[in-house]
Amino acid sequence: SQLRGTDGFAELPHRLDRITSGILMAATSPEALRWHNRAIQERQWRKFYLTKLAVDPGVSLRSLQGAHKAYLKTPRGSRVTQVVRSGGKPSFLDVLRICPCVQRGPVDPKGRQVCEAMIELHTGRYHQIRAMLSHLGAPVLGDTLYDPPEEGHREHRQSTKRRQPREPTIDPVLVHAMLQFPPAPLGPSPGAGAPEESTSGTFTSSTLDCDGSTAMTVVSVPEEILAAQFSPATCSALQCLKTSLNSSPPI
Repeated sequence: SQLRGTDGFAELPHRLDRITSGILMAATSPEALRWHNRAIQERQWRKFYLTKLAVDPGVSLRSLQGAHKAYLKTPRGSRVTQVVRSGGKPSFLDVLRICPCVQRGPVDPKGRQVCEAMIELHTGRYHQIRAMLSHLGAPVLGDTLYDPPEEGHREHRQSTKRRQPREPTIDPVLVHAMLQFPPAPLGPSPGAGAPEESTSGTFTSSTLDCDGSTAMTVVSVPEEILAAQFSPATCSALQCLKTSLNSSPPI
């Protein structure tokens, strides 16, 4: 109810995956919804995510950093998006920054290196970040849909009559941390920045850090909230990027 406009209207021009937390836009008028839908189609939105990855042995961090393209397809009735050679939708993302986790945090059950990454998502395909990063050998840590437990562990539990203690689960960390967008020019209540409740946090317009002008607006999850999940270096890198976006001319 807190998201609805004066006439009771509230619609989402975009979505977040179930495991994703962070910024979720709500349009509080039909005009604002059409404005944001058009801006998304014209790729005027810039979306930035922070996440923790489990990097497979033999995969270098240098190979992960940079621009990536894949063709994605989600079979009918399936919850899993596949990377395919043909017949899929072209999908793009940039890994802007990736570095090993240096402070205490979750440990990968398979013993892989845990890293923090900053990602810019250019196309909003279903499970795009999760599917593409898994295909590159660096799935989101704790994402059992794209990085299932080792087969041997499951077989051992199924073959033993005596109940085995459950393996500890890790909550995936994937945060829509920053969004740049053109605000809807519809007066004092354009419906352009009220996030909705998500998996691991609720952010309202009063708790978001917001900078902008009539050309572009940049909103981000406050640094003190991100600091609970990410290193100071990663949080600082996001703030530097925000400063750069605020000082750059509109797209």
